[in-house]
Amino acid sequence: TLLLIEKPQSGEILYQGKNILTLPRRGRKWFRSQVQMISQNTMGCMNPKMKIKDIIAEPLITFQLCKNGNQMKEKVSELLHTVELTDEYGEKYPFQLSGGQARRVAVARSLAINPKMIVCDEPTSGLDLSIGAKILNFMKQVHDSFDMSYIWISHNLHEVSYVSDRIIVFYLGCIVESGKTS
Repeated sequence: TLLLIEKPQSGEILYQGKNILTLPRRGRKWFRSQVQMISQNTMGCMNPKMKIKDIIAEPLITFQLCKNGNQMKEKVSELLHTVELTDEYGEKYPFQLSGGQARRVAVARSLAINPKMIVCDEPTSGLDLSIGAKILNFMKQVHDSFDMSYIWISHNLHEVSYVSDRIIVFYLGCIVESGKTS
């Protein structure tokens, strides 16, 4: 609902004092430039016919953040290096990536437009424990390096407490517990 994928039955969603549910089209585009998502199924969210460099560049094109092809190429390279992948990964297709590499590409794509918030839907789900731990540490490092917030969705309370300052527990769509991680 926060990402405007599902329409709520009632209520408001306030972001920077604005109800995002009543924003006009231009306002919704602004909101989408502020909030990005890392899906649980990163491979399923990538077009299998696109190279990784084009997948990462897509939000840059959508929000017209690069003046020319050279600037786009530099930004994609910078994003690949930010997520600890080399430029060679830009020439690969999604099926050529491991689960951990695909998550890193998803992070790079979500960071491309410098959002203020990233919704992370079970970002370590389905990964080997050691790879999941690396992604978790990496995500914490990215959070500390950029001026943004995460909404971290997970069933793993230990994982949530590692990356969060505040935890909200839902049951059947209702908040049943809320408080600081400590």
